[in-house]
Amino acid sequence: MIKTRADLFEAAAKMMRMYDEAGVNYQIKFDGIEININQKLSVLTDYSSHRIEFPLSIVEGRPVFVGDELYIEDGRKLPCVNIRNDVFELDAGNGWRCYPRNDHVSWNPPKPKTVMVELLREDAEELAKVVTFEGRIASAAKKALDK
Repeated sequence: MIKTRADLFEAAAKMMRMYDEAGVNYQIKFDGIEININQKLSVLTDYSSHRIEFPLSIVEGRPVFVGDELYIEDGRKLPCVNIRNDVFELDAGNGWRCYPRNDHVSWNPPKPKTVMVELLREDAEELAKVVTFEGRIASAAKKALDK
């Protein structure tokens, strides 16, 4: 929490180091709106510090602020609460928290994975019977619902 002018400059220095390491433009949120401050660092001293929000981290070249939603490996999109030592604290709902590392979150949903399975002929025939049987049940249920 930024309370003093010194707190403001410490937070700004931390942000600048983080952005410099990632090689991206400086961005903050001012009154909830993201603004690029690369050329106008004076914005940090021109405005009230309680109206400025600094990013928690950078993911895939974009800043992450409190409340931003990130995808985790299982496909859920969760809001960011905090980050410490490259471990995110995400709100999983109902008081639960999720703690993935920086390299396990993304702005983009995970790509579906394809699994190839080699079956013996007998197993494939049995699987075909199950799928056909399930297909018949699904078809009968659909017909019953359409009536």
